[in-house]
Amino acid sequence: MTDPQKNPLPALEELLKESKGEAPAVDPAVAAAEAAAQASEAAAKEDARIAELGASHQQLDKAALQAEVARLAAIKNTPEYQARIEQDTAKTQTEQQARSDSQGYGINQLGHIKI
Repeated sequence: MTDPQKNPLPALEELLKESKGEAPAVDPAVAAAEAAAQASEAAAKEDARIAELGASHQQLDKAALQAEVARLAAIKNTPEYQARIEQDTAKTQTEQQARSDSQGYGINQLGHIKI
C-alpha cells in the first residue's frame, strides 16, 4: 500500500510541506482591489454579451415582424377575403334598405303611442 498510485496521502503531505514556507504574504486591501477589478471586468463582459444578444434578437424580431406584415398584406388579395368583404357590404346594404323601407310605416296604437 505504499505505492503512490494507490495511496495519495504521501503525495499530498509532500505538497503541503513544499507550500508551507513559500506562500507569499498578500495584503488584504490589494487582494480585495484585484477581486473587485476582476468582478467589474467580468460584469462588463457579461453586459457586452447581453447587449450583443439583445441587438441580434431585435434584428430577428424586426425581420419576423416584416414577414408577418407582408403575409397579412397578402391576405387582402385572396379570393376568400374579397368574398368576405362582399358579404359584409351586401349585409350592410340589406340592413340599410330594410330601414329605409320601414320608415313612415309606424303603427299607431291606442293612446297615440308610435311603435
